Amino acid sequence: MPNHQSLMTNDYIRIPLNPTMKYIILLFAFAVVACNTPQQTTTTTQPQTSNPKPETKTPEPKVYHGSETMVNDLVHTKLEIKPVWEKMQVKGKATITLHPHFNPTDTLVLNARSMDISEVSMVGAAGKREFLDYSYDSLLLTIKLGRQFKRDENYTIYISYTAKPEELPDGGSAAITRDKGFYFINADGKDTDKPKQFWTQGETESNSAWFPTIDKPNQKMTQEIYITVDTPLVTVSNGLMISSVKNSDGTHTDYWKQSLPAAPYLVMVAASDFAVVKDKWRNIEVNYYLDKDYEQYARMIFGLTPEMLE
Repeated sequence: MPNHQSLMTNDYIRIPLNPTMKYIILLFAFAVVACNTPQQTTTTTQPQTSNPKPETKTPEPKVYHGSETMVNDLVHTKLEIKPVWEKMQVKGKATITLHPHFNPTDTLVLNARSMDISEVSMVGAAGKREFLDYSYDSLLLTIKLGRQFKRDENYTIYISYTAKPEELPDGGSAAITRDKGFYFINADGKDTDKPKQFWTQGETESNSAWFPTIDKPNQKMTQEIYITVDTPLVTVSNGLMISSVKNSDGTHTDYWKQSLPAAPYLVMVAASDFAVVKDKWRNIEVNYYLDKDYEQYARMIFGLTPEMLE
């Protein structure tokens, strides 16, 4: 046994050290202290400069975006429209079925932007129309229903109008920079490099530029649309095309029907000298509408659509 023995107490262990070990531990202790000591760049005292605290921005208050208040509920909308190319306007007839959302009401407020209103009527039995009192400020059409309706009572309003989307001021958002709803392209047909066409873009509250409605995303309705256009033009809309009737004035009227309820902003129409390439997914038609110059490339561009649907 060596002369120096380790002594254990409750607090520590004492280990005998030779001079070399003491020197190594002393160097280690110095290194630890040096690493943990703040580095001094100079021994002279420097005047203390006050560093201003970075300016803290007040957080923007959180804004609660609630759903639009529902006074009346859309049930069904029937539209009969015809473009007036030379004026870039839309002649329309809207037959709208609604009912109160919860509380009884004797008033209906519809979004209708930049329109001429010709008639507002209540459609009664056998389609008979009774004129209604209304007021219009170029944005909202406020209709007095003649009596109070309860939430389990449907009622139907007829409105004859002319929509003038080109007279609306430019508006929109960062995502959708224009909100005129209905767009004419080459309306006079003078530009030989552009097709003569119209199309709509309703998201999120722009379809009220071409038909009266409650233009809010929390509304849902079924729809049917009769579109009258010059015979060379092909129409597109929601749902299925039920019929196409030739008229004596060189136009034809296509009847489109959507049987599943959808928000008003999803209603769409378009017309142009389209080529139509037919495809199918299961037992449902999948058709591709293209400018005729691209007809031969239809399946190259859109051909994976049935697979995506699957």
